[in-house]
Amino acid sequence: SKTWTQKLQLKKYANGFIQPKDPHTATNETNVTGIFIAGSCSSPMNLTDTFTDARSATNAIKAFLEHQN
Repeated sequence: SKTWTQKLQLKKYANGFIQPKDPHTATNETNVTGIFIAGSCSSPMNLTDTFTDARSATNAIKAFLEHQN
């Protein structure tokens, strides 16, 4: 919500959706390292697209955590 995006200093589009780090290659990453997004917080999505995006986010998080160690 608005409070969390402000506290975390996440970039947002003018329409209020959270802006991904790169809309083509890093759709689940944000401008804040270690904060990931999935589903309709970044754009309108149906249920199928939300599940697909969530799977993509888990892969991005896994890669991030593996790279931290």
